[in-house]
Amino acid sequence: MAKQKTATPATPAAKKPAVITVTALPQSYSGARAAWYAHLQACNGKTPLQFAAAAIANPPSTPKRGKLANKCEPPAGWLAFFVRSGNATVG
Repeated sequence: MAKQKTATPATPAAKKPAVITVTALPQSYSGARAAWYAHLQACNGKTPLQFAAAAIANPPSTPKRGKLANKCEPPAGWLAFFVRSGNATVG
């Protein structure tokens, strides 16, 4: 009985990490949105994880009231806002 050759599985190519690309100018943000947009521009070309780490280390703005008073808001929410509004892409 002759042995059949089995196909060797292809090694997956190393995936490039997703990076943030700022695509459009803001409509004219003010307040917290302007601060987070400036942070987004500073992180252009970086990964979402680097964006979040930089925001947590030095929050662009913090709420004055509520359960997040004087704490960093979730950076993923701000990134999602800018992606939905068309000012950034992740990929």
